[in-house]
Amino acid sequence: MMHSLWVALISAIIFLYITPSPIEDAQPYDLGPLPKLEGVFAKNELLGSIEKLYEGMIVGPESFDFDSQGRMYFGCANGTIFRSSREPGSPLEVFVLATGSISPSVVCDGSYHSEPICGRPLGMRFRNGTLWVLDAYHGLQSYDAQGQLTSHLDAFQGRKLGFPNDLDFVDGKIFFTESSPKFQRKDYMLLLMEHANSGNLFSYDIESRDFQLEKSGFCWPNGIQHVQDENGNFVFVAETSAAQIKKIHVTGSQAGQVEISAKNLPCLPDNVRWDKQHGVLWVGCSTKRSLPFSLVDAIGPYPGFRKFMTKIIPQSWILKLAPIRGMILALDKNGHVIKTLQDESGNFGFFSEVKFHENFLYLGSFRNSYLGRLKLPPNFFNEK
Repeated sequence: MMHSLWVALISAIIFLYITPSPIEDAQPYDLGPLPKLEGVFAKNELLGSIEKLYEGMIVGPESFDFDSQGRMYFGCANGTIFRSSREPGSPLEVFVLATGSISPSVVCDGSYHSEPICGRPLGMRFRNGTLWVLDAYHGLQSYDAQGQLTSHLDAFQGRKLGFPNDLDFVDGKIFFTESSPKFQRKDYMLLLMEHANSGNLFSYDIESRDFQLEKSGFCWPNGIQHVQDENGNFVFVAETSAAQIKKIHVTGSQAGQVEISAKNLPCLPDNVRWDKQHGVLWVGCSTKRSLPFSLVDAIGPYPGFRKFMTKIIPQSWILKLAPIRGMILALDKNGHVIKTLQDESGNFGFFSEVKFHENFLYLGSFRNSYLGRLKLPPNFFNEK
């Protein structure tokens, strides 16, 4: 009996040793000292009064936008894009049944196996009445007012896009991020664990259909936001795995230059959205990283350990290790954090996108079963 146990144990060890890790390119990393929650990052409970819209009716309303009539559109984990009327909480209408394909043999439930088939709409924005959507598996799409697909782009120079994520417009072009050419969205925990600088920034000219690779070498490029000032056009790109936000100059005397505008953030940033009324950038965060402990930081120097983890621990288990401690950031137009809203209760978190609309903040999420809505406190930006 004992001999059989030893044989089984040795066989298991040999199997684990010879089995390649899905993150063989993993490298050591250091995000910097864990931020202290003080100053602008001081703890608060400003997210504690979030109103949960459509709770239990939807899952993963990652990104959203409003049309000229004030109606909200948002994409969910099952591939569906919903539309609501101007009155929040009103009945939902299916605008697009699935950004992928519908098959009698596949249940579109946002699962690991159905997501690549049914689609996963991520970044979305309106331009001239057309809804542009970046699907994580089916690429750049556009839809008319009736929800009919009018254009589709899912490959660059013969290579199918790996993990397209978010988009914005710069003049007549669409700039969008590809979080990874290697991992699809369903394997985003592997992307986080590998921590490779393999992400890309593309541009697509709507009129000429010219498709260009603008920049490469990003560490999980995620949300993107175009801003213009007297010096020209630039885009902010959130690097989720690196806990930082980069500023890429598109036009002007610094065109082509890249700089880090916010680094060592106390959370992992997701989408970035401009708030014209307050002159700030809103950033949704998936989870906090701060003292006294952060798993993302603790495993950074040990690529061998991360490779081993991905051999024996399912991705879904790794996500469960992330604490539910919500945080969203407000940055000035230079990309510097000026305010935060937080939750320490464990009731609110995993925010992907924040947008200010008609006196409310709306909060999307890649996994929550509701769309959040929050009234900003009076004099929020005037308080020190």
